[in-house]
Amino acid sequence: MSPELSDEHRNKLSELLRKFSGLFTKTDKSTAAKTNVKHRIFTGDHAPINQRAYRVSPTERRIIHEEVQKMLDEGIVQPSESPWSSPIVLVRKRR
Repeated sequence: MSPELSDEHRNKLSELLRKFSGLFTKTDKSTAAKTNVKHRIFTGDHAPINQRAYRVSPTERRIIHEEVQKMLDEGIVQPSESPWSSPIVLVRKRR
């Protein structure tokens, strides 16, 4: 917590963090919060959009494979055979 917080704000923040602790990951390994929420996106009678993957370098392909495998292992994503698809876009982290 920021040392600039007043004692009152520090206590309120601590209380909120405890109250909603289940929303936060427990380890550094996890890349996202996991939920058991299932949902559907209503698309009406729109035909599925199926975009091809972008061309990527071998290095980018390795990074994509590693990140997808990590999310599969952590239960964040699951395999799908949906007719809908969009390409992966890699974005560099700020330094």
